[in-house]
Order: sequence, then C-alpha cells, then structure tokens
Amino acid sequence: SYLYYLIKLKTHKFCFNNMLRKSDIFCPITEYLSEKIFKDNGIEIDSFPINQNATNLYLNNMVLSNYNKLTDRKMKRIVYVGARSKLRDSIFLIEVLKLIKSQIKNVELLFIGWAASSKYNDELINHIKELKLTHNVRFIGKMPYSELPRLLVKCDVGLSNVPSFPYFLISSPTKIFNYLSLGIPTVANKEIYDQKNVIEQSGGGFAVEYDVKKFADSIIWLLENPQKAEIMGEKSREWLKKNRSYELLASGLTRKYNSMVKKTINE
Repeated sequence: SYLYYLIKLKTHKFCFNNMLRKSDIFCPITEYLSEKIFKDNGIEIDSFPINQNATNLYLNNMVLSNYNKLTDRKMKRIVYVGARSKLRDSIFLIEVLKLIKSQIKNVELLFIGWAASSKYNDELINHIKELKLTHNVRFIGKMPYSELPRLLVKCDVGLSNVPSFPYFLISSPTKIFNYLSLGIPTVANKEIYDQKNVIEQSGGGFAVEYDVKKFADSIIWLLENPQKAEIMGEKSREWLKKNRSYELLASGLTRKYNSMVKKTINE
C-alpha cells in the first residue's frame, strides 16, 4: 500500500497506467488495494491479490496445551503487539482500558513491541499516570518471534486498533493473525477491510467501529464469557488453517502462474 501511494505521488499517472497495461498480472497485497487502483485509474487487468499476512505453520500447529495458559486466574490480560506511536493511536487503548477497569478491576494491558519515539512514549506514560492505571499497564519491548507465543497464550483478548488513514484501510494487519493463529479472540476496528473480513468470517472476535466504548464493551463481553471466548478462538484457528495460510496462498499463486505459462505456450 505504501508503494502504491509513493507511485501516485512521485510518478506521472500516465506512467503508472502504462505500467499496469503492460503487466500480465497484477498482485496487490489485498483485493481492496486492487479495487482502489482499478477505480482510480480505470484499468482492468488480470489480478491475483496476495494477502500480505496469513497464518503460518509455526503458530497454527502449536500445541497450546503445552503452555500453562492460566498461570494467573485472577488477572485478566488484554494484549497489543506492535509499535506504540501517535500514528498508531496508542492512547486510544489506554482510554479503552479505563472503561474496562470501571467494570473489571483485575485487568492488565500488555504492550508488546517498541516505542516509535521517546516523546510520544512519555506522553503515553503520563496519560496512564493521570488515569491512575500505572499498575494495569505493562510494557514489554521487542522480543524474538519464537518467544511471542509464550506471552500471547497467557492473554485473554488480542487488540488491533488501526486508525482509518487511507494507507491503513487497504492494509492487512499482522497482529490479528498472530492472535487468531493461537486461538486468542480479537477485537479490532472494522474500517480496515481485511481485518474486518478475517474476524467476521473466522468468527474469532468482534470487528467494531473505531470507538472507545465499542472496543471496551466487546472486550468486557469476552472477558466475562471465557468459555464462549475460547470457542471463538478455537474456531478462528481452524478457519485460518483452511482459508488463510501461506501454503494455500503459495499454491493458488503457483496455479495462476502455471496457467499463464500454458496460455503463452499455446498461443
């Protein structure tokens, strides 16, 4: 998506259109990016969307029973994986936590990832202090991908709030695949097309409007209904394996390329 907008900004529209017309196949990261480019440029070419993110065998085949998931039954944990920044609106999640805590006292928000800037991180910490949530927020820095499951499986709900900027709308957020691949029900905003479809089709959580109360209400429901939440998580794992794995994506793209080669040979 970033490449597309760079092209739009730095390359004359004629050059971009000409490049598309000379292409045998166009592979955008999501079908929504494909639709936007066709809409903006009025060009119909053969398209095969390559979803940037999907589940992988490492996470999806993990035996969750090998992990002590309920180490601390008293503390409910919600988790966000990714950068903390103004662009990502990390303060939004602190406001969500404030509403959750008004109903569920023993709740903890984990931020797993890095701070994009020390200035914004200081603002975030000060906001946490002002709301008296210091003991309900934990920052965990960057960690190896292989270590991520160890923490995620001890969380109850995964979070993916992605501001609805144009270049985010057509993205495919990595974090929801990390959560759902491990059977963690997820709350995300529905303005981001791909994550809305994945969550709704997999049944792995709630896709709601980018609104503090709607996020909080969905999270509270999942925390107060752990058995139903667990079923949703298990359901999403199976759906991803059957519908959004890199193996399936690679197989589909291989078939597409083979058909193009055969067509060229026959011509």
